Amino acid sequence: MKSDLLYTVPQRNLLLLGAVLVIIGSFLPWEIDGDFISTWRYGIQIFPVFADNGGILVLLLGVTILGLVFHSEGFVKYPTQWAFTSSIALFIISVYHIVDWLVRRIAANGVIGAPAIRFGLIKGHSPDNDQ
Repeated sequence: MKSDLLYTVPQRNLLLLGAVLVIIGSFLPWEIDGDFISTWRYGIQIFPVFADNGGILVLLLGVTILGLVFHSEGFVKYPTQWAFTSSIALFIISVYHIVDWLVRRIAANGVIGAPAIRFGLIKGHSPDNDQ
């Protein structure tokens, strides 16, 4: 089966856009914690020291989806099913990270500087942002 017949052009473009956003988002801030001295939690932190907060698994699934969409001919028997399975796994991991943040936010019990979630480029609302 030809790989160019597996997806239409709009489907392929949407899969490419989604996978690129997932890959970029794995390097962006996922959470900010603290009030006066805040700490940022990245999916994958490279500088000043390498730290993984779940971003490597997200990165690997994003690269897997890209590989299945564009170079799956002869590599996998049913690439669309594997891409769907990888997408489901990526969704489950995302839900896990959101629930983990929610549990830690509830455990903070209204403390100033409690963890605030960040979704890559989307900044959370605060009164300082209103201008």
